[in-house]
Amino acid sequence: MTENYNGKSGTADGMKDNFKKATTEMLVLFLLGEKPMYVYEMIQALDHRSNSAYSVATLYPAIYRLQKFGFIREYAKCVSEDNRLRKYYEVTEEGTTYMNSLKGEYHKLVDAVEMIFNSKDSSECSSVNCKETSFADREASQGPAIASTESSDEDSHEEFGSPFFTGRLVPQN
Repeated sequence: MTENYNGKSGTADGMKDNFKKATTEMLVLFLLGEKPMYVYEMIQALDHRSNSAYSVATLYPAIYRLQKFGFIREYAKCVSEDNRLRKYYEVTEEGTTYMNSLKGEYHKLVDAVEMIFNSKDSSECSSVNCKETSFADREASQGPAIASTESSDEDSHEEFGSPFFTGRLVPQN
């Protein structure tokens, strides 16, 4: 049985969670680049600006990492009207540089995914001028890719994804 990450592995929610983890630091730096903010204010801003599509329960792990690496720093402490201590954070110069590099990589990846979605043709072989060969042709020129091994009835080959696999993989030179 496969163990699911938070019960979401292999689901759209799992992809959404991983996307948020990958982009949270960049978005925190972006928000703090606009003005100093406290954590709950950033959470609200992410939720509001994304029409609730990008909502997070906490930002503290990202805040602590960004602080540890000098990308943000504590700006001020204020007591709110309801007597809560609010720590405001601001982005450092290093944080702005880091955010710009993250943003650049983010755009490259998004563009690459869009290129893949918009591309046609599944025949990579013709586009890179490679020669299609049969298994027999390849075996004749390079030798067998699978070396036979003795197997007993009690050996299970399920680990290779097929109950019919009876050999071992041999690297090609």
